Amino acid sequence: MKKHFKKLAAASLAFTAALALTFPSYAAGWVQSPQGWWWSDEVNGSPVSCWRWLDGNGDGWAECYYFDHYGYMAENTTTPDGYQVDASGAWVVDGVVQTVYQDPSAQDQEEEPEEVWVDTTEENPSYRFFETDHYSQGTNKTLNLSDGSTKFWSSYLCLTGYDGFIKMDVKTRNKFRPETLVANVYSTNGTLTIYGDDDEELESFEFDYEDSIREIAVDVSDQSSITIKTSSGPHYMYFQYLKLEGQERYQ
Repeated sequence: MKKHFKKLAAASLAFTAALALTFPSYAAGWVQSPQGWWWSDEVNGSPVSCWRWLDGNGDGWAECYYFDHYGYMAENTTTPDGYQVDASGAWVVDGVVQTVYQDPSAQDQEEEPEEVWVDTTEENPSYRFFETDHYSQGTNKTLNLSDGSTKFWSSYLCLTGYDGFIKMDVKTRNKFRPETLVANVYSTNGTLTIYGDDDEELESFEFDYEDSIREIAVDVSDQSSITIKTSSGPHYMYFQYLKLEGQERYQ
């Protein structure tokens, strides 16, 4: 590996200089979800739309990986900027994995940065949506309640039918670590179910005309992605808002 790296050093110098040589000195590692592999980094946030040098197996040699706009590792493909990665996701030149040496003993001697986490809310996490069906957005909705009163929502999200769903990632991003999904939901009939990784059911909520508006809160702190799914038949399920409550890191 060292021999190959020395031979290719001159050819890859310009590319290597453009990449940030980032070597975590804290607990971090690979996580596999149904959508693919991603790098868990609770201090700096998981890499998104970028390259990252990572020593995932702790052998002192870091490989370079590209992560897409959802935070998942590219594999066995050409990246958007024209470089090749192999089946393991590592950057290759002429079939040879490119590496950079990182002294494990020096890494162990580094002190972990002091962390300060502050409670905060991601008000509009729609950029985390990576798949939807029977889904729409709208404005100016008047809701008729069972007691004869009405509620007016200036904006809303909507899921319809038995197959309406939103799939979204809940990984740490931009130094924000999601912990709870919060939503205000209206429906006159049907069931709203929240699924986590591996289609694990996290919580389920039943709606009827007498109890048509509910604020829900679901713990998502141990998940990498969730699915919000309705089974309301011909009825609509409206969301006044979808929020993620959690913590943001300051240092």
